[in-house]
Amino acid sequence: MSHSGTCLCGALHFVVTAEAGDTLCCHCRDCQRASGAPFMVWTVFPAGSLQVQSGSLETIVVADRVRTRCSTCGSPVTFRDPTIPGDLEVATL
Repeated sequence: MSHSGTCLCGALHFVVTAEAGDTLCCHCRDCQRASGAPFMVWTVFPAGSLQVQSGSLETIVVADRVRTRCSTCGSPVTFRDPTIPGDLEVATL
């Protein structure tokens, strides 16, 4: 099973090669700041299942949590919490 996605500007294309897990809505201050919105929607996949097809990701570490975004337009792409090492949350805005 695979799921594909892109950023706002279209420079970044990625595929997730795993079955989707839970989908959640987060309204913490970090997600609000990262998105500029009152909440973000994430879908959980196994860590390591996202492959960049074109473009590049920029990594941002805040309070030991790792976020990635498109290096061209800044669209949020992933979130990882080190206390949950097996999960990768992918933005499903």
